[in-house]
Amino acid sequence: MMDGRQRETSQEAYDSIVATGYLGRLQRKAYEVLFKNGPLSMVQMGNYETHKHHGYSLAKQFCVLERAGLIRVVGCRRNPQTNRRCNLYDVTRKVLNAPLPKPVNRGDQLAIKYLATQLRACSTEDEVRAMKLAAVQELNRRLHEATLAAALRN
Repeated sequence: MMDGRQRETSQEAYDSIVATGYLGRLQRKAYEVLFKNGPLSMVQMGNYETHKHHGYSLAKQFCVLERAGLIRVVGCRRNPQTNRRCNLYDVTRKVLNAPLPKPVNRGDQLAIKYLATQLRACSTEDEVRAMKLAAVQELNRRLHEATLAAALRN
């Protein structure tokens, strides 16, 4: 209970999310800590240092979990150390039906921006087609390299 309100959590949702494996390792750990100890602020989550995870790295997962609808802001509280207001987060009853999308790494972001700039600079349909073909070939090359790197790790 928090401020007279009932937490909107569900043991079935928690069990389902943990069992499906749709969340990444840190996302799942942050969700578990929040489910068992919530509602918490990011600052309070930073105090939960677990066996292999520092609490700060768990707090950074709030953005992804909130975007997915698995956690939400339920209130505000003053941080006693800084005297600043911070949001309190708690888990929701939502169940994931599919894995969360993987973030795009920085190298790929830069490549996408570069290709977008090049496409805008194209003046004819032939130039656009050639640029799209080059982009597809580059993506296939990156995919092939990532597949080989994963195979070598195993």
